[in-house]
Amino acid sequence: MPLCPQPAPQVHASCVTFTYSSVSPLLIYTSPIKRNRGIVLGVCLSAAMLMAGSAFAAVAPSLATADAFAVLGASTVTNTGPTFVTGNLGVYPGSAVTGFPPGVLNGTWHTNNAVANQAHSDAVTAYTQLAGQSIDFNRTGVDLAGLTLLPGVHGFDSGAALTGTLTLDGVDDPAAVFVIRVAEALTVGTGSNVELVRGAQSCNVFWQIGSSATLLSNAALVGTVVANDSITLVTGASIAGRALALNAAVTLDSNTVLRSACNPLPSTPVLSQSYSPSTIVPGGQTVLTLTLANPGDTDSALTQPLVVTLPTGVTVAGTPDVTTTCIGSAVPLAVAGGNSVTLPAGRSIPAGGSCTVSVRITAPSQGSFTLILVPGLLVTDGGSSLGDTGVTLNVVSTPALASIPTLSEWGLLMLSLLVAGGVWLRLFRQSATA
Repeated sequence: MPLCPQPAPQVHASCVTFTYSSVSPLLIYTSPIKRNRGIVLGVCLSAAMLMAGSAFAAVAPSLATADAFAVLGASTVTNTGPTFVTGNLGVYPGSAVTGFPPGVLNGTWHTNNAVANQAHSDAVTAYTQLAGQSIDFNRTGVDLAGLTLLPGVHGFDSGAALTGTLTLDGVDDPAAVFVIRVAEALTVGTGSNVELVRGAQSCNVFWQIGSSATLLSNAALVGTVVANDSITLVTGASIAGRALALNAAVTLDSNTVLRSACNPLPSTPVLSQSYSPSTIVPGGQTVLTLTLANPGDTDSALTQPLVVTLPTGVTVAGTPDVTTTCIGSAVPLAVAGGNSVTLPAGRSIPAGGSCTVSVRITAPSQGSFTLILVPGLLVTDGGSSLGDTGVTLNVVSTPALASIPTLSEWGLLMLSLLVAGGVWLRLFRQSATA
């Protein structure tokens, strides 16, 4: 029986019960046991910390053409007062849009046309994708106000309410996804709001609402709201995201709806190194591997050659075997007996991934050789690499083998043991007959 099953509202370990706090995803120790308490408690608390710090199964749905819309209604879109909408506004299968002006649209109208039809279909698909995701944290009966939620799928078996401030913690991951699944209606109270911390982005927040969503006066919601029925924004309410109503109206009244888009992921490249093996004998060989990593969301091309100079005393081996996995056709260069390896400009590092340059190297003398990768050594259209503290190649003589007794030495040792045993046996017999 596992000590800590998959996280649910409660996690059980033998006679120990751990319960998720409504404020924090950490687990609280609530029920002591008499036997092996320390072991079980330690194991489960460690598991709790790992679970709290890890990403759960939330996945951003594909909005497809609906991504371009800030407001999309099914029957109508109505407005009263100076509403400001950034992003496309549409309605399908209905065709009525009223209240613009005085409402202002910074985008394109699509009323009962092919674009609105496709966007509506894509919004339905996104709703289905969200509804199909397994719930990581069941929040039924809990007011969202005062909570700090980690990335994952947070679910309500009935309606949900936010009557204060909800915090979404991205744990320093700009790609962290938050899905809030509400089986019935969502009500966001007057003046309530959502705060994003530690890298959380509004483009990665999704509200799947089983019936209707209502934002009361001056409420400020973050994320894409996909409601099965209607979406209503009362005077002064705002959404940094989208309002997509699948089967009823979107009703606006002096609101702000700003279509959200993700900020580009940081694209500063990272250059690192390794040796395999990291210890050789004088004249031996090892493989130096340079790893070029690209955290950005587009391929990153080298805008100038990457030239890495080997430490003094280390040279390229007689057969360099220089290779690269980086995108492109420019040929990497390393000359036997030389002291550098070059990756030409034009090669690219894949988006969100890495590639390598490998070369065989050697050192004729003993010593420790550290290759420092200075800042700016790797230059791409996404930026320049930071420095690397370096990895050391150790060149040592063949270790001396421990002295092993010869056969004659083993014979003398056995003879000595036999003599000693005989003396002991004689003394034992004499003492026994005395």
